[in-house]
Amino acid sequence: MNLEQVKPYLSRNVKVSFIDNQRLDGYLTNYAAELDDNDALVETVMLKPLNPQGTYYDLNINEIKSIEFLN
Repeated sequence: MNLEQVKPYLSRNVKVSFIDNQRLDGYLTNYAAELDDNDALVETVMLKPLNPQGTYYDLNINEIKSIEFLN
């Protein structure tokens, strides 16, 4: 995905599917763009778990296949 495809889902509870078919649910937030060691742009978003004791994930948006809103 790219930033324009991800933007509508920021600050919302979502289900994220990845290109390797893994899935995570949580609150999507904190878009960041930075250069890696090879000066390539890396764009990430943070996924806060729905469970308060869960793990926070920094997700590379290039590895996201799809995002769905959770009710």
